[in-house]
Amino acid sequence: MRGSEVYDPDGASLTAVSFTERRYRIERGSNFSRGSLPIGGVLSPESAFFNTLELPGYVREDFSAFSRPGLELAGKILKAPDTVSPLFRAYLFLGVGRLMSSRPEKWLVDYCQFGEDLETIRSIAGAAMTGADWCSSEKNAAVAAKLATFFSERKDPDYLDRAKAVYGFHARLFTGGIAFSGHLDHEGRVETPRPVDVAVTLWGPDPAPKSGEGKGSGSGAGSTQPKAADPEGAGEPDSDPAGEAVGGLRVEGTRLGVILDTSDSMTRYLSDLRTEIRSRFQNPRFLEVDGCLLEPSSQARGELPRGAPAGSSERESVMDAIHELVKAHGVDSIYWFSDLEDERTGAALRELAILLAPSAARPDGVRLYVRSTGREVDSTLGAVIKQSGGSFEVLR
Repeated sequence: MRGSEVYDPDGASLTAVSFTERRYRIERGSNFSRGSLPIGGVLSPESAFFNTLELPGYVREDFSAFSRPGLELAGKILKAPDTVSPLFRAYLFLGVGRLMSSRPEKWLVDYCQFGEDLETIRSIAGAAMTGADWCSSEKNAAVAAKLATFFSERKDPDYLDRAKAVYGFHARLFTGGIAFSGHLDHEGRVETPRPVDVAVTLWGPDPAPKSGEGKGSGSGAGSTQPKAADPEGAGEPDSDPAGEAVGGLRVEGTRLGVILDTSDSMTRYLSDLRTEIRSRFQNPRFLEVDGCLLEPSSQARGELPRGAPAGSSERESVMDAIHELVKAHGVDSIYWFSDLEDERTGAALRELAILLAPSAARPDGVRLYVRSTGREVDSTLGAVIKQSGGSFEVLR
């Protein structure tokens, strides 16, 4: 704008800029004054599209953190109508790229094609675009056609869904481990480092074959291996699918995951509890969390979980630990021991219910058992526990 005149792109040329006189309505309040559309005017396609992005919704009200994924915003920009200037879209896309490139591990930019698309736009439009470039006839003549072609070919980027899927795969490799067990030769035959019997049927993350269909020899890449019988008759305990008593709870399942609250008030219970659980269940998987705050997982927030030292069972949050137990270790039951003194958010409880529910990968779902040394289980958490087929108690 220049005074009461407005830039008119239809009257611009390579050597001149045109402005047109427009009259505006002005809205005034007790503590504000803002302009409105020109009388008889309409929003430009760029302004109308910019409003649909709802940018304030991506930042918390107190500006302490972002509340929505940046990859979602980048995807919206690529899906903009063709009537929106390709230079305007490129300017917005580069801005989102600068934001997420400062902390790529938090925004999951390395788990999808966003980084490649960002480099492509930079190579066409230049990294130093300004907010006025899309109004420049010279800049439009130089790069608009190339940018329009790029955007027309990238209408369905699927950044966020792809990043979450690929990140989840990497997280499972990180937490569950991977080992070389052989390869297929050029004729499709299985080649292993040493002679083994190959099972006909493999079940989930456990490479133990179905009864009568071969025998495992310890060369598989799963998380558990069949164990030879102890010659003295003192082998690992067999988990009873009908349930084992842990404290006052009867815990059902054969693949148990355990989450222990390691805050100061809880440490006096943990040694005896570990011993009790190990005496009743075969190969229980223990994870530890300092506290019992139940908030959305790193995955739900579009972030990477904070890596723990190699061999450590410590995890950053309860929901991250539950995700790992369910998706990486394939547990069918989870025993959570805490004092329940910390907050539980509605978003986390909804995520928990979905994670425990039956699915194609887990037809029977995952049972949740909660034992508290402090507060009672509230009705919302209690409903999630009961829906999973589990139970809860308060230690007195």
